[in-house]
Amino acid sequence: MSPGASHDSTAFTCTRLGQTLQDSSHELTAALIEDGHCIVADEAYAASEVLALPWPGCGQGDQWKDGYNFYQSSGRIHIEQAFGMLSWRWGVFWRRLRVPFAKRPSLVRACFRLHNFCRGNDNARDCVVAPWGNDLAGGDASLAPTDVIGANQRGRRRDCERSDLRVRMTRRVEELGLMRPGVGSMF
Repeated sequence: MSPGASHDSTAFTCTRLGQTLQDSSHELTAALIEDGHCIVADEAYAASEVLALPWPGCGQGDQWKDGYNFYQSSGRIHIEQAFGMLSWRWGVFWRRLRVPFAKRPSLVRACFRLHNFCRGNDNARDCVVAPWGNDLAGGDASLAPTDVIGANQRGRRRDCERSDLRVRMTRRVEELGLMRPGVGSMF
């Protein structure tokens, strides 16, 4: 439904899953909220009770919001790197998955296992394919002119988005006393 130039959050919002997760009264979403599960996302998405997003403006000077942002981002980056390696290595992820939705977790798990097997056996003498260390990837990223908000446009007011999930998670960071490394206590 979304062409390749569509922003990730726009494409996600158009999916049935995206619409379901924005509806807190939906059975699936309500169950995720009740069980304390969430999806860690970046600033591109709209805050909700299921999407854990960072605070806008680097926490606006609040040490606990800053700590939450740091740990939220740290968790997200490792997941993104893992899926980046997975999709780069296995061509099955290069186009639309033609696997029933319920079987997709098994497909992803199988690819991760195969990836780990290849990584663990990259020094085998009888290895016919190139070992992992010889794999090269490169590329550049650039922003299209349409990605920038002009002076006459108004971007989404992230500072006005309310998310009790983000508030609860920030409160937990404060209870545990977790601050971003390199930041001393104000007390």
